Amino acid sequence: MEILVWEFMLTFLSFGLMLLVTLSMIFNPTIIPALLISLFYLIFVRNLPALLAEPRKILGLMAFSIFSTFIMYWQGVYALLTVKNDSWITR
Repeated sequence: MEILVWEFMLTFLSFGLMLLVTLSMIFNPTIIPALLISLFYLIFVRNLPALLAEPRKILGLMAFSIFSTFIMYWQGVYALLTVKNDSWITR
């Protein structure tokens, strides 16, 4: 039960952080370079075990991580917001 609660809380925590970063980029564009540098650093650290296992795949891994962070994250949020929509094929 504790793991389930943590996973549920982590989803909303990451949504809040992503929303904060997005709004900060919109309303204070001068911090965009610092946010992007820290975001790329976090992506690198999160994928460090995979990078150490397969150093030749660094470009593909980093490209997918950036795609996942900026595009696929918001797809999950949209799915949560439109959960009662019947036009989804998989629901």
